[in-house]
Amino acid sequence: MKKPSRFKRHSLTLAVSSAIALSGSFANAEEGSWAIEEVTVTAQKREQTLQEVPITVSAFSGEMMKDAQIDDSKQLAVLTPGMSGNSNDSFMDSINIRGISTNGFGIGAEPSVGTYFNGVYLGRTGAAVTSLFDMERVEVVKGPQGTLFGRNASAGAISMHTAKPDSEFGGSVDISVGEDGYQEFTGVLNAPLTENLSSRFAIYQREQDDYIKNVTDGGKLGGEDVLAARATFAYEGDSFSGNLVLEYEDREVAPTIYRAYDDGSDISTGLGMAGLNSINVGKDEIRSDIPSDEQVDEGEVWGATLTLEFDLSDSYSLTSITGIRGSNYTYVEDFDGTDAHLFSYFQDQEQDYASQEFRLNYDGDGPVTWFLGASAYREEIKVHYDQTYDEDLMCASSFAAAYGAYYGQAAVDYVTDCASYYDYFSYASYGPGIGERNDSVDAEGDYDGWGVYGDATWEATDKLDITVGARYTEDSRDFKTKFGGQDRNYFWYSFPFYSSDFIEGDQTWENVSARIAVNYDINESVSAFMNVSTGYKAGGFNTFDIEVLDGSDPTDLDASVDFAAGLSEFDEEEVTSYEIGIKSFWWDDRFQVDASYYNYKFEGMQAVYAQGAQIRLANSGDATGEGVEISMRLLPTENLDIYWGLAFADTELDDPNEEFCAAVDCKKGAQLPGTVEFSSSLVATYTYPMDSGDAYITLENFYDEGGPGFGDFSGDKRYETDDFVETNLRIGYRSNDNWTASLWVTNLTDEDMFDTASPVAADANLPAHTVGVTEPRRVGFSLGYEF
Repeated sequence: MKKPSRFKRHSLTLAVSSAIALSGSFANAEEGSWAIEEVTVTAQKREQTLQEVPITVSAFSGEMMKDAQIDDSKQLAVLTPGMSGNSNDSFMDSINIRGISTNGFGIGAEPSVGTYFNGVYLGRTGAAVTSLFDMERVEVVKGPQGTLFGRNASAGAISMHTAKPDSEFGGSVDISVGEDGYQEFTGVLNAPLTENLSSRFAIYQREQDDYIKNVTDGGKLGGEDVLAARATFAYEGDSFSGNLVLEYEDREVAPTIYRAYDDGSDISTGLGMAGLNSINVGKDEIRSDIPSDEQVDEGEVWGATLTLEFDLSDSYSLTSITGIRGSNYTYVEDFDGTDAHLFSYFQDQEQDYASQEFRLNYDGDGPVTWFLGASAYREEIKVHYDQTYDEDLMCASSFAAAYGAYYGQAAVDYVTDCASYYDYFSYASYGPGIGERNDSVDAEGDYDGWGVYGDATWEATDKLDITVGARYTEDSRDFKTKFGGQDRNYFWYSFPFYSSDFIEGDQTWENVSARIAVNYDINESVSAFMNVSTGYKAGGFNTFDIEVLDGSDPTDLDASVDFAAGLSEFDEEEVTSYEIGIKSFWWDDRFQVDASYYNYKFEGMQAVYAQGAQIRLANSGDATGEGVEISMRLLPTENLDIYWGLAFADTELDDPNEEFCAAVDCKKGAQLPGTVEFSSSLVATYTYPMDSGDAYITLENFYDEGGPGFGDFSGDKRYETDDFVETNLRIGYRSNDNWTASLWVTNLTDEDMFDTASPVAADANLPAHTVGVTEPRRVGFSLGYEF
């Protein structure tokens, strides 16, 4: 039996932020009073209020995301307590929930944070970062997920749902313009076709001029050009409904922009002594040897999702979700962050993905509700990577990094190319470097998997619900990789080997995960919950590494060495998570406080690290984390709405794998890369009612405390990210005649911040560098009209 909410507030049918709703944010509970509206979500595959869900969920309505200018899925991090990550490019490796990141950017691993679009798993770099326009809602579910979605996610899940057609003719137009050539347009048309069939069409465009100058060639970077379109058709019958979504997106955004800096290491000093003093400083310019117009992050993504729902009886319903997606992706960046040709990175990728999910729901007259699900997927992906560099320059920088401090200034001045490198050590005579070298990789993956899962909730009493769930998963990987390149006088740099053909392998991983959750209503306004869950992420294969099987040394400088090789494999990771929390309303439902404490332990946590110029992924050992997340919403007056979200996190690598630490500067007790120890999201809106509409002003402040940089397990403070602070302001008017206008400023204080830092240095022959940069202060104007 569908149980009515035990909480007496007015219930929304669309999910809005768990604590934020910038427009229409409160309802009259009684004549002459006001109250916070209750939120309905579908995180547990049925409509429930947030108070009834025994997990931590942050939910956002489409209107709220539009007001907050959330353009794509990665930007949700600023609004979600416990979620962090930059939005500079289309890579998913930076997205972090509760201190756990997606990790490596090769194609042989799965992300830790699952991304779902209308119920279909995305996940992969180049396809998962999608524009958010004409949305119904987004839910961010934290902690390991096994029973609630069609695929596993060890850290959490982002579930995005687009707006559905309805039976009324209407639409909307929204236009924004701003500094740096910023333009944004969204157009929506909803049109009924028959009594039971409706359609909805949406188009989205965003442009922005380049604003970061490359002083090497005089060009600029940082611009965007995004075009997306969606067509949705919905059928509503007496016992059957269907929803078909067709979508396409063509996005060209800026790649990650690196800036080298002097961290005091031998390589930084050596580069300066070798006449390569191209260390980048400042926010509005870089020095890069790759021509500005060739540094790109371009992707084409298309997809179709068919959702069918059958009411089999008053108690049983069946849901089918069929999804197909494809993408082409090209990426070029200057990884070394200098105008020296040390490390230029190129990626060209194609992906096809298909999935099918069936789910049977039961909601009868008894105290138990449940669902059973089965899902299967298949993915085909292939990618080509190039990493290019100047060989003579690599000889000089390698000597400065490895021997500069030992042999001194005179030696560094002498070794300026490959010939002088070998002469200094009295090796056999080698001529000058051949010039630009290219270390390349071709990789292909055929992946498939299936799972069965279920969840059941027992209403033990009027106050107590107990939920149990379990999932069985099987993931199979067929993977192959080939290392190309060119003959060289010096040694292999990025990949110390060459393969004449593909190196192939396959593996299958199986897992059973489970959860148990309890929700208890202390009274009509306060509920408490407890949740214990296990999670899993399949193992995989390193894209940029192989396993030497016969003990040969493929890096031998004086001879070509043939050696037996196999794929470099890493095992699955498993996590056990414990969480308790409280969800409450106070002061006549004008003050809402939700708080939770979590504690988890990973076994065999997969982690990315840099060894030389190679990016590898391995099982780092056991890791633990704990934290507190709090969201508060206050309506002190009928016109003032204040939201404040806080998150505290503490993570550590408490039992590191010895082999992992032998390959990377690793310290027991070091925080996990990407961990944000403290974050805060503050949103305050004041509304001034007028006869013809409402004027309003909204102030936003987002803060993330800096933490360990990409791939850093050393605890070295030099590689921690800067604190992130962003303040935004919007002043607007909503007319009773369905039009809106607003003036807005983003990054109001014009903060100068970088997203992360990397300790790639020394044995990589590269200087340390910062990653990304915040956009400058931007002033803009928006107009909207609904009909």
